[in-house]
Amino acid sequence: GTGDNLASLNLRKGTGVDIAPAMIEVAQKKFPGLKFLCSDVDALTPSSLGEDAQNLDYIYAINLMVQVPDIYLTLKNISSLMQPKTRLVLMDYTYYWDSLIRLYAYLSNKMPGIKQNRIHCSDYCKFFSNNGLKVIRRSHEMILPFYIPFFSHFINRIFRLLPFINKLGMIRVFVLSKPTPEPQIPEMSCSVVIPCKNEEKNVELILPRMPKMGKSTEIVFVDDQST
Repeated sequence: GTGDNLASLNLRKGTGVDIAPAMIEVAQKKFPGLKFLCSDVDALTPSSLGEDAQNLDYIYAINLMVQVPDIYLTLKNISSLMQPKTRLVLMDYTYYWDSLIRLYAYLSNKMPGIKQNRIHCSDYCKFFSNNGLKVIRRSHEMILPFYIPFFSHFINRIFRLLPFINKLGMIRVFVLSKPTPEPQIPEMSCSVVIPCKNEEKNVELILPRMPKMGKSTEIVFVDDQST
């Protein structure tokens, strides 16, 4: 876009990314205090972000996943830019609002957009899991997308907290993190030392009753001069 979404966040430092050079040119003129890159999101790398790659607190992706051709690949690339402290915020339209949005665009003579992906929440969660991302918060916002004085604010602020009704929100929001993977502890072997004296009959029963412990189990019998 032209940088309005990024500027509305009132960030001390921010970088916007768009694939269209004309959009980047307009955004840079409107908001010279922000940084803008012309790039495909799937081509972003830590080196292309420069020093900003080490200090990413938030990554905002607005209506991105509903437009990309390969959702898994896009999430995989974004995940590679994240650190444990980074939060990924995904926002898009709830798919069952799609028909109403298209009707409104038609009636207002808006230029038709590209056909969007329809992604169910359960499908999203699978994409997140496969890329090592954890959902911190999930919500639906803006139940009433039209402005009616006082009434719109009340509906969107209060009704979104009510069970079932909150699923009617037009905007779907996911906040994600990338947890640090747990270190892999190498599997260890185990040695069992059994002291015995005059235990001939019991020794035969020990072996089949001994469970497997670790990668391998070693059994050592220490005999004390049995007769």
